[in-house]
Amino acid sequence: MNDTVSVLMYHQLVDEPTADPYDVTRACFEEHMETLAGHGFVGTSIARGLHQYAAGRRTVILTFDDGNASDASSAAEILRRFGFTATFFVTSGHVGTSPRWLDWGMARALRDGGMEIGAHGHTHRFLVNLPEHKLHEELEMSRRLIGERVGIEPDAMSCPGGRFDQATLAAARAVGFRKICTSEPCTTSRRALEAGTVPRFQVRQDFSPSVVLGIARGEATTVSPMHRRYRNRERLRRLLGHRFYQALWEWRYGKIEA
Repeated sequence: MNDTVSVLMYHQLVDEPTADPYDVTRACFEEHMETLAGHGFVGTSIARGLHQYAAGRRTVILTFDDGNASDASSAAEILRRFGFTATFFVTSGHVGTSPRWLDWGMARALRDGGMEIGAHGHTHRFLVNLPEHKLHEELEMSRRLIGERVGIEPDAMSCPGGRFDQATLAAARAVGFRKICTSEPCTTSRRALEAGTVPRFQVRQDFSPSVVLGIARGEATTVSPMHRRYRNRERLRRLLGHRFYQALWEWRYGKIEA
């Protein structure tokens, strides 16, 4: 049995391509899932991933960040068609504030449909360099509010913008999160997944089904270039500083980094 697994990160599903590189069309997402299923993969949530390992299944873990309404209106239906589940990370302060975001009824419907609901902070502020009391507030508020409105306190969280450091990890565990997802694109081992820090591959709108399959298989020709690009971006981010790097991102894409 392969002891490594890949974790895919999606965001909003849309009808047509947009300027946001992480907006994936519904048709493209369906092709991705069809390809994975056709090659024997089971798409599953973080919570169920270790159980799939134990059953000897060929597994890929599926996650969605932000809490977009398309999680309920599009993604869940496509996932169910292939017998897949996923983890949906919700920004608790955004829920129900506009048609763009899930409302709490949608989040509960996802839960009732076998999906896992995780936390993505309360306001989507980047957690790195927040004062200690603000960091705790972001984490505690999101976990508590989701627990109250969805009925299950989330076990997993994802870091907004993929930004994290040791203080972030320590604070998240102190609040009660046992799985903390990042944006570092590399495969993970069963032991690392059990330990709780979960790297993920951000899926872009230009990813073909063969690229997604290559990620799921952990193929070096697909995974290694993605990791090199990530490392280069991290070096640039450290050189420019978080604020200036973010300003460049917003100028390029017209929105905050996901």
